[in-house]
This record gives sequence, C-alpha cells and structure tokens, in this order.
Amino acid sequence: MPRSNTALMVGRGGATSDAILRKSHDLVVGCISAHFDNSLLDRVKPATVAFPLIAERFDATHIVSRLARLGYDGEAIVFSPRLPCRTMVLKELRALAPGMSIHLVEAA
Repeated sequence: MPRSNTALMVGRGGATSDAILRKSHDLVVGCISAHFDNSLLDRVKPATVAFPLIAERFDATHIVSRLARLGYDGEAIVFSPRLPCRTMVLKELRALAPGMSIHLVEAA
C-alpha cells in the first residue's frame, strides 16, 4: 500500500515535535489515544508515526509493539527529553520492531 507524505502523531505533541513534523510532511494527523488500529493506518497511510517516549497513559514500547503487530514498517519518530543512555533506548525500541525505521529526537 503506498504511503502518503503524512505523519501520524500519537499522543500530545508539543511545539517542537509539531514543527519538526510539519517541516517534512504535507499533513500531520493527531491521534490522542494509543489504541489506534489498522483502520486508522489504512485511512491515514502515514509515512511517519511519531510519539513521545513517555506519555501519561503509554510509553514508546507500547506504540512500537502495537505498530509491529499491525504490520507497520515505515518510519517512527520518538520524541524525548535528553537521555543519559540514548543508544540503549534506541536498541531496546528497535528490538521490538526489527523492520521499522526508528529515530529518537531529543529536546534541545
């Protein structure tokens, strides 16, 4: 299925995440709940799914695992505060979804 140049933001994005996504995508669609399904992915056809490392009701491991179960193999961007062990976090997330391109964007 061809993907659009759309980003799906799961959870609440901040000004920085919105600016980054809008710079590289034609459209940014928001989904507040982490309980999205294939019907949403089929409608939006996101090139990128973005989400915070830690949110009030979910964390990145939940989203990455869910995307992998749904067969998503596109790009994922995880927004986070500065981390002492960035490499370890990326390694853990990538282990959950080997076919997915996962990037970590830390706050400045």
